[in-house]
Amino acid sequence: MDASWQAQGNLDSLQIAAQQHALGIAVEQHQLAVQASSFRLQTQRQAEETATEKLRMTTQQQFTAPIEEYTGTAGGMQTNVRTDGR
Repeated sequence: MDASWQAQGNLDSLQIAAQQHALGIAVEQHQLAVQASSFRLQTQRQAEETATEKLRMTTQQQFTAPIEEYTGTAGGMQTNVRTDGR
């Protein structure tokens, strides 16, 4: 009876050790998954910031593009433009 109890005790301790090892692996996998998710979110945030900045710069360039000086219909620069409608 003593030998069977000892064998049962050894199996229990081996089973507990195996469960602890499996739990450690599961915790590590979970931590890696959380870290990977964090990296994906960070990358997405950076991509969105880059796209927003590119759009801002493109829009700014469109509205600040150099405008040629108005020369009138004759092709020369107008110096005596009337604003009173005559």
